[in-house]
Amino acid sequence: MEKSFISRIKSIFLENTPYRITRSFALRMLPLSFLAGIFICIAIPISYYYLERIDAGKRAHTHANDIASFFRQVLETHPLTWEEDVKSKVAVANIDCIKIFDRHHNLIAQLASCGLSEDSWSLARGEKEVTYGGDTYAIVRVGISLVKIEQNTLMLLLFSLLCGTIVGIALFLLPVFKIQIVEDRVNTAHQVLLSEKHKLKTSEEKFRTFFEFSPHATFISTESGKILSANQAVLEIFQLAEEDVQNINAADLYCEKEERKKLVAEIFEFGGVKNREVVFRKKDGSNLPALVSMNLISALIMVGHERLEDEQGLLLTVITDISEKKEVEKQLVHAQKMESIGLLAGGVAHDFNNLLTCIMGYASLIKIKTSEQNSFHDYAQIIEQSALRGSRLTNKLLAFARGGKYLIKNINLNDIAQEVLSILRHTIEKKIVIVKDFDLDLKLVRADASQLNQVMLNLCINARDAMAGKDECELTLRTFNVYLEKQSFVIGDICPPGEYVGITISDTGTGIDPMILSRIFDPFFTTKVKGQGTGLGLSMVFGIIKNHEGYIDVKSKAAVGTSFTIYLPTVKPGAEDKEASTTVQKRVEFDEMPGGTETILLIDDEKFIRELGKTLLGKKGYEVLEASDGDEGILVYTNNRDKIDLVLLDMIMPNKSGSEVYSELVKINPDVKVIIVSGFSLDGEATQLLNIGAYSFIQKPYQAHDLLHVIREVLDQKQARAS
Repeated sequence: MEKSFISRIKSIFLENTPYRITRSFALRMLPLSFLAGIFICIAIPISYYYLERIDAGKRAHTHANDIASFFRQVLETHPLTWEEDVKSKVAVANIDCIKIFDRHHNLIAQLASCGLSEDSWSLARGEKEVTYGGDTYAIVRVGISLVKIEQNTLMLLLFSLLCGTIVGIALFLLPVFKIQIVEDRVNTAHQVLLSEKHKLKTSEEKFRTFFEFSPHATFISTESGKILSANQAVLEIFQLAEEDVQNINAADLYCEKEERKKLVAEIFEFGGVKNREVVFRKKDGSNLPALVSMNLISALIMVGHERLEDEQGLLLTVITDISEKKEVEKQLVHAQKMESIGLLAGGVAHDFNNLLTCIMGYASLIKIKTSEQNSFHDYAQIIEQSALRGSRLTNKLLAFARGGKYLIKNINLNDIAQEVLSILRHTIEKKIVIVKDFDLDLKLVRADASQLNQVMLNLCINARDAMAGKDECELTLRTFNVYLEKQSFVIGDICPPGEYVGITISDTGTGIDPMILSRIFDPFFTTKVKGQGTGLGLSMVFGIIKNHEGYIDVKSKAAVGTSFTIYLPTVKPGAEDKEASTTVQKRVEFDEMPGGTETILLIDDEKFIRELGKTLLGKKGYEVLEASDGDEGILVYTNNRDKIDLVLLDMIMPNKSGSEVYSELVKINPDVKVIIVSGFSLDGEATQLLNIGAYSFIQKPYQAHDLLHVIREVLDQKQARAS
């Protein structure tokens, strides 16, 4: 308690005391309390002494009267013994000092003495004249000692000093402590107020920061649409100036003004709107797809705003621009459409290759059965050539469908571009100026040279056609190394970051209409007149580039020209060429084609191909076993393992794929000799099977001499390769 008491006193008089009012009061109260204590210390003993002195004086006068009367009476009755009688009276009255004087103030008798002089302050006096017959013949003077009263007064003074000090301190401290308690409460309330004010200020700053720096367009408006406050994003997204915000209504930002009325009605009915997709209109008139969220807020947030009238509530509107999202969705739909078309084209090409295999095979048999002088021999030759042309068409479809790459090597695009330029110089008009801008330090890429040659040639031919009829024409081929960050191209593809080799083919032709720019890679889409284009050129380019894990971008401006840019990933360090063993032999007569007496298992789900293979191989001395699917093929091989020397395995079959069948065959005989046959080109699963032990690959449609040479080549190998 003492510590608390002392600490409370000290806290008042600290230099930085929080009790400024209490200290001010205490400093003013201190002298008053001091004076009050002194007053109490002096007033009580003085009052006591004063009253006692007056009382003693009164008693002295009373005794003087009594003694004067008694003195006169004694003189009249006992004149000789008056002194003894008066002394007895004085003893009874307990009078400290009695003196009797004659009328000339000469002392007649002193009946009692207190040892004090008549002039002493400590003596209270009373005097009475004794008269007789109208004459004064004696004076009685009585004195009462005040020494004891003075002693009592001194004691009372000491006691009053103690009491006065206590009272003075109490008079000082009690109000001071009361004021301190009140001020402490006031300070606490003030601190709470400051804290709440700071929180409010912090909250306002946070709101202002979030409001101003939010990437979403945010504004506060009245129910009628008057915009009171808008952040920077509103100005940027809607292409507005600050003065524009003051002059437009919120409904003006909507493509359909009625849309805002519906949203406001929904807010008052359900309490808010969240992520509603709405189309807004920018200042330039273009549409802005966005998500809008709206909610009611208190009008107090905008108290004092010059445009705020008698509004009870305001609307907070948050608009999220989703135009990029919509564009990505559009690109994704386009990419998915291209993927679907690619799958469809791949399936059609595969089935068509099976048909072409039968056509070419039986055409070869007709040629074998007839002499060159026979007209049927010529017919078969025409059929075979037509089938070959059809196979080139299916190769284009397969390229679009990402069906595979053929001879993959480390190549320099400068070499391919140079070959294309050599061809162009003899095929395009002289008025077209060819500009070559090659990077001499161009990095290598993994690609099929013939396919990329076809891609560049196709783009250059398109560029030539786009410049037809113009006087000043320029065709530019530029190669370069580039590091691409993650980015999206016009057709929706998104490339990962990395090092790429790029080649740009630019023309100064008519350009491409922006409305059809996203469709130019669709199969069978063409802007050329009927009979001048198949619509497969750019789709084939797209398929080949995607097949090489590359990307293609296009930029075009009407009446200025078009630029196609191809990006292919650079060769990774340590990558080596792995050439596929697709064997293409020079055409020879059937009798000169190699044959044998070995047993061959032909596994294919197409009946006509099995019959063709059995006939063709049988004529060259081979024994052929057939299987219509994977399960049957495994069963036939199991039963004839020691007899079968070679397996012709189709990759695409129902129930079990060629990869699954190959795995089962290897389990039965690790040294099994297998030639992979597919309507798709060498890629994906076929390449994997070659890497793990398959002997060779041949693509449908194949000619008789190609098949026979590949078979003989594999059979002549003395031992199986290690897996």
